[in-house]
Parts: sequence; structure tokens; C-alpha cells
Amino acid sequence: MNKIVVSDYDKTFYVDEEDIKKNIELVKLFRKKGNIFIFATGRAYSDFKGEIDKYNLEYDYLILNHGAQILDKNNNLLKNEILDKKIVYEIYNDLNIDKSIRFFCCSVESDRTTIDDENLIKINVKYEDTRFLEKIGKELKRKYNKFVNIYIVSNHTLEIVSKNISKCKAIDYLVCKYNFDSNLIYTIGDHETDLEMLEKYNGFTMKECNYKLRSFKKYDSVYKLIEDVMKE
Repeated sequence: MNKIVVSDYDKTFYVDEEDIKKNIELVKLFRKKGNIFIFATGRAYSDFKGEIDKYNLEYDYLILNHGAQILDKNNNLLKNEILDKKIVYEIYNDLNIDKSIRFFCCSVESDRTTIDDENLIKINVKYEDTRFLEKIGKELKRKYNKFVNIYIVSNHTLEIVSKNISKCKAIDYLVCKYNFDSNLIYTIGDHETDLEMLEKYNGFTMKECNYKLRSFKKYDSVYKLIEDVMKE
């Protein structure tokens, strides 16, 4: 059966300009042999589309917004997970937006919209003060952990998505829909948002990674993982 590689993008598939060129070439070879390649990123579609166009990226499926959206290679939308509107407004009141330096939401129809959109799938808020961000993150997790996943994706940015989704659950969906062999799925990432998929699906991590991922076998580049997968 076909082998499947699922890769995070930022700081994993893209580390620098030289590295991404090698990754792109190996993905082409990997797919040419009949295998499947999937990007799994926290980015929204418009953000990631810029990378697709810039580097002419090839893939079979896209997992976006930490798993809230799944698209195929023809940009057909396979799945959306919408946030509970009541919880969204409660969270919004606790975000201290007046102290943020950027705030936007992603919806089914738009990657930049307001809190009043009916079909929100992600909230993004950026603060200048890292300690304030961490304080807000801890408080939100204490109050809303049953309803949403809350990720600190950089030193200054917090993102919120439905508790029903993750990159791992998006892979689960594709496995069920297309009857993929779970044993032939290989995953790689660098952030705690990747942890669940690494634990379930032959996980590997980059040498520069979140401390929670340090127990996994490490690679310098995605293309080296793909080379090893093709040898098996």
C-alpha cells in the first residue's frame, strides 16, 4: 500500500531556503512513486496559499488551522470544525483585546474576519508582552479547556480552535475516509501542536523542537525522513 508522510510546515518543512528546495524535490519523487504527502499546519488557507504559490509546493491533502479544515489537492473542502458561538463570545470577553497588538478570526468563508462571523474556526490574538500572553493562556485553559484547544504558537501569539479537532484527529478523518493503513503513516513536526499526531502515527521531530517532543527520534530535514521512509 501507499506510504504517507505528514509534515508540519514552519520550522519543519520550511527551515531555510536551501532546505526547502531539497524537501520539495524529495516530495516530488515520493509522490511520483505513488505515495501520499500531507501538510499539517496551524496556518489558515490564505497564509499557506502564499507559500504554495511561492515554492510551487506539491501535496495530496492540506490540514489547516491546527486541524479545523481539511482540503484535498484540488482545494475541495473535506471538513470544517466550527467553534461554539456562545463559547467564542465568552472567550472574547476574557482576551483583554485592548492590550493586544493584533486580533482576527478565521471562518469557513474567510481567513480574516471578525468575532461576529457565524462560522468561526479559529481565533488569533497577538500580545506584545510575553508574560501577559502566558498569563492569559493559563487563565483561558483553566476556564475553557473542556471546549477549546488553546495554543501559544510563538512568543507573542495565541490561537484558539475547537476541542474536537487537532492535526491528529484530521489524520484520523483521512484514515477513515480513504481507508489508509495507519502503520504506513509517518509524521514529523517541531511544536507541541504536533505531539498528538507524533504519538499516534510513527512520529519524528526536528532537532530544534519543543521540549515536549524531545523523546522522539530527530531529523535535520524532512527530506531525510522521506528518504528513510522510501527505503523501508
